[in-house]
Amino acid sequence: MSVAAYQIVYIESGETRLYGELVQHMEDRQTCSVRPLSLRLVATPAPEYLDVRNGPDIICADHVVHRSSGAGYGMAGRADYPVYDQG
Repeated sequence: MSVAAYQIVYIESGETRLYGELVQHMEDRQTCSVRPLSLRLVATPAPEYLDVRNGPDIICADHVVHRSSGAGYGMAGRADYPVYDQG
């Protein structure tokens, strides 16, 4: 896995994706710490995004964490990651 801290990553289960910010990759334990940002649900006709930024950081196996297709945090107009109004 070649991702660095602060990159936007996702964890996928079926058609649901949890997007988050990679906090730390612990290579010796093969785990990652991820700060959740958004949960994409595809059970409806159009994908629905839930703001989960108030949730706790999660620790998971590094093989389930994937790098998001964007180049940085909060880029407006990205097809795979919603940007929330900070106001």
